Amino acid sequence: MSAFSRAFNGRHSKLDVVYFIYFVSHIPITLLIDTQPLLPVDLIPKALLSLNTLLTDGLGDPFMVIGPRARSDMTWFRSLLACELALQLPFFFYAAWALWTNCPRRHAPLLIYGVHVATTM
Repeated sequence: MSAFSRAFNGRHSKLDVVYFIYFVSHIPITLLIDTQPLLPVDLIPKALLSLNTLLTDGLGDPFMVIGPRARSDMTWFRSLLACELALQLPFFFYAAWALWTNCPRRHAPLLIYGVHVATTM
């Protein structure tokens, strides 16, 4: 039995497992994809630039365009990304830990996070 199975075996609801996967999966997404518009193009690895091009050109996403093609009227969106980096990323670690350890005080912070996301996205 894996460590994941042992940790979540019978002590957590199925929804807690879904939340745990959500928060853990958003750590690399935030670091590797969502922060790209905040960084100079020179600091972004080529593989991630290619992924960004795939997302922006292939899906027509105007928000994540970086470099010289970036629109200057997206300051409001970049401020949301900065909040994601400064506030949400640390919370992802806390939430994953709280869900993994079945912390009894996890519900209020998870509710606050949910309200924050619902009102900003």
